[in-house]
Amino acid sequence: MENKGKAANRLILLRKERGLSQQELSEKVFIDQRTISNLENGTYTLSNLIALANFYGVSLDYILERSDNGKKTLNLEEIDFKILKLLEKSSNAEKERLLKHLELDNSLKNNSR
Repeated sequence: MENKGKAANRLILLRKERGLSQQELSEKVFIDQRTISNLENGTYTLSNLIALANFYGVSLDYILERSDNGKKTLNLEEIDFKILKLLEKSSNAEKERLLKHLELDNSLKNNSR
């Protein structure tokens, strides 16, 4: 693997370990294939690195090769990524309303137990 940058090399390794093409990965994480290619060539944003770290179940430190410990961070599913994509397009007011709704929903669930 050529030296494109630590994160780029780690991202390629993680994808190949899972037997995914760039296109298959893009469909799973809702990031277009061109962006996946850019990530693997050393051009990335924090939000894309976070999405991939969550998908792979590793820390950002692992992707950035500041740690060889690939422990899981969050266990997100496809629905979680869909929600995150919608949240990126939402205003702060919309996010606040959603947060209040989710908090109320969880409170009602806890009270009914």
